[in-house]
Amino acid sequence: MVDPHIKKESEDDKYGILDVKVHTKNGRIIHVEIQVEPIPDMKERIVYDQSKLITEQISSGQNWAVIKKTVTIVITDYVFVPENEKYHNQFRYRTIDGTEFTALTEINTLELKKLPSDADKTELWYWMKFIKFRRRGGVGNVS
Repeated sequence: MVDPHIKKESEDDKYGILDVKVHTKNGRIIHVEIQVEPIPDMKERIVYDQSKLITEQISSGQNWAVIKKTVTIVITDYVFVPENEKYHNQFRYRTIDGTEFTALTEINTLELKKLPSDADKTELWYWMKFIKFRRRGGVGNVS
């Protein structure tokens, strides 16, 4: 079992508990955040949590190569990225023209409210439809 708490380095650090924290066999850290209702400053919280997941991987004197990729997946039942209509957005460190700076961090947003009713033939669409499945009155309906 992986401890879902964000480690505090000092008394002044913010306290945090992740919804799901997974360490893969190759050392990557996966953080899954599930939100039904909008939370103020959610984007800032996600960046903070991901930064802490990176910094807690390394100690003084260690080689920078010990840092493994950290992937955050944010699943919302509301519109989280209003700037576009895509139900899946992937954010990484890149220049404005698209040149990648590093692949050490990645934030994926999955917005159930934006999921189109018609399948786009991707595995992700089917997984999101599964997540969105609701049981009403004992009969399974997909909303």
